[in-house]
Amino acid sequence: MYTFLKSYMFPIVNLSLQDILTYRVDNMGLFAGRTQMNISLDQSNVFLFYVNYFNSIVSNAFGPFPWQFKSMGTVILFFAESLLFSFIVLKIIKLRRRLNKFDFFLIINSLVWFMLIGIFNDNIGAAARLRMIGWFPLLIVFAKVYGEQLIHKKKLNDICNIENIGAENK
Repeated sequence: MYTFLKSYMFPIVNLSLQDILTYRVDNMGLFAGRTQMNISLDQSNVFLFYVNYFNSIVSNAFGPFPWQFKSMGTVILFFAESLLFSFIVLKIIKLRRRLNKFDFFLIINSLVWFMLIGIFNDNIGAAARLRMIGWFPLLIVFAKVYGEQLIHKKKLNDICNIENIGAENK
């Protein structure tokens, strides 16, 4: 099944998965720079493909990670983006009970985008530019759920203050 999918020609773009993987490997060699992630998706084994594909998705969405540091620019990118976006995703996961159907739609939109760039991109610099398109929907969801949490906490504090004032008057 994996070899069939690798060679299947998609009608609109007239490309197969193998063509995309070959393009990716050729560009890794041709344009190899200091910001390549060196994640090979052209595997003969479907299990290794999925492991490397997952690594590529996570690296493109959240990277660079400390083991991918090759220059001061990647270190700055890590502190400027990776830590912030990791916090945002963890906060969305923590507040997942507040999500509605539209929020899930936005999250799925982002996941599909990250899966797409995970297939064809192996460059940290390109990932930093491309991932912003996937982060906008997640930022919208984060602003909504975090804002709702703050409003909920304020209402609870107001209720507690009213109860404390009532208890003091008695």
